[in-house]
Amino acid sequence: MKWTERLDAAGGVLTPLTGVELERIAEAVKDTGIEVWAVALLHSYRNPVHEVQLKEKLHREGILSVSLSSELMPAIKLLLRAQTAVVNACLAPVMQAYLGAVWEKLPPQSAFCVMTSAGGLVGASLFAPKDSLLSGPAGGVVGAATVARLSGITKMLTLDMGGTSTDVARYDGNYDYRYDLRVGDAHLRSPALAIETVAAEG
Repeated sequence: MKWTERLDAAGGVLTPLTGVELERIAEAVKDTGIEVWAVALLHSYRNPVHEVQLKEKLHREGILSVSLSSELMPAIKLLLRAQTAVVNACLAPVMQAYLGAVWEKLPPQSAFCVMTSAGGLVGASLFAPKDSLLSGPAGGVVGAATVARLSGITKMLTLDMGGTSTDVARYDGNYDYRYDLRVGDAHLRSPALAIETVAAEG
């Protein structure tokens, strides 16, 4: 979907996103019947003003699931920012429903954290769905490294073999990371533990 607005390479506003244009966009969005949206605008990593204005307008119109590239990947490379926002938008309804169902079963004042692809825990309210793609394998690496440290081992290779893949990682007292991810057809920018899949379709 196209709209009339433009930032320059430094993030300066060349063409403002006007109230009239926001109304036109909101109407076009509502006409599609689609309830999940990803927004990626040129140079928004330097200045997110137009992405934020658009999200706020869509929220006021009842479109609550909006993933902004400037929030998820505030860095250069429009296509990769857009792909990251799309992946997050696609995962958001499923992840939000799942986490919401878990949250409802927890006692009041519970601390509810979620594992990320980078092997860390974040509060459920701060969790971005795009960070869940490799959280399972990451949890395996963190668990193996923890057991190794408790056993006095500081250097190791992990091997996580299941029914469909074998995931391998290296640990030498510190974790290795990567930031450009390809998971199936998805290409996105998100921090993750460096894990290699060396076998599939077991």
